[in-house]
Formats: sequence, structure tokens, C-alpha cells
Amino acid sequence: MPDLSADLPELIFDYEKGGSLQEINTGHAIQEGVNPGNYIQLLEERFELKQFHFHSSSEHTVDGNYFPMEVHFVHQNEESDFVVVGVMFAEGERNEIMDQLPSFRAKRGAAQIQSHNSRIILE
Repeated sequence: MPDLSADLPELIFDYEKGGSLQEINTGHAIQEGVNPGNYIQLLEERFELKQFHFHSSSEHTVDGNYFPMEVHFVHQNEESDFVVVGVMFAEGERNEIMDQLPSFRAKRGAAQIQSHNSRIILE
């Protein structure tokens, strides 16, 4: 995959607050609700992380290529404007962080974890 460059403003991530996740299967994506306190800063404005969700395969492409999975981190400011950060996943080794999410554990037939630390997943 070639490096892509763009002239974009800096995003500052502050995902320091842990807590349990609330997983929902929306029928369109697996969505994880998060506790308040995690945010990004864009152009000196704070956008609170509201939820993140997964699509398999990816909704978007890079150079016309789809990826096995894409995650969207959905943020909102006080004026209800949104910033969504998308991250593409390539297939690879088993991922210990992803293994903590209920839907990924269920897919493997693993026992569910009663409490999920969102800080681990958001780091």
C-alpha cells in the first residue's frame, strides 16, 4: 500500500478515560458505546467520542481497494457537528485487543467478559 499524503489539520487524540463498553448489533454494524471523557481536538475545538463501530468489509476504499474491516470513531461537539475518523484493517495475526469485544469473542466461541476496558481498545 503506498503512503498517502494530504494537507489536513492536526487531530489531537485524548482517549484516556476507561470504562465499560455497551455493544449493539445495529444490523448494519457492530457498535460500541463508550463512557464520556474521550475526545479529539480539531482546530482547537473539542469533539467527544460517542461510539465506534465496525464494518466488514470496509465501506470505503483506498486506491480503489476494499479492506476486510473498517472502524469508524464517531465524535460530536456541543453544536452537534460530527467528526468521524475511519481506520482500515488489513488481515493479519490474531488481535488481543479485538478479542476483548463481545462480538469477536462470540465469533470464536469464547466466553464473554463481564467488563470491557475501553481504554485498552482506544489506545
